[in-house]
Amino acid sequence: MAKAFRQIQEKSVIADLFIVVLDGRAPLSTYNEDFDSIFPSKPRLFVITKIDLADSSKFNKIKEKFNNKDDAVIFVNLKKKSSSQKILNKAHEILAEKRERDKKKGIIKTVV
Repeated sequence: MAKAFRQIQEKSVIADLFIVVLDGRAPLSTYNEDFDSIFPSKPRLFVITKIDLADSSKFNKIKEKFNNKDDAVIFVNLKKKSSSQKILNKAHEILAEKRERDKKKGIIKTVV
């Protein structure tokens, strides 16, 4: 685990967004809080999967735990084809402000 942790830390420099995938049946216990120290200033998208098997009454508690100013939470059933589009749309939404800043700096070219 230490090697993987170190590798993620090295790659975190070039990442704009971290997508954290958690099992909807036990998302609080499947999240490793050590990851909070790797990328505290980077936005995160928490993707809670297997919602068809999860206890939907606990979704609000999960959202409270992971949702904040820089982070977002979405609940998906990966068996549905629309889930991947839902994840991409949310990632684009989170990164929209950064893309706009980069565009003004000339880092991102607009595609016509």
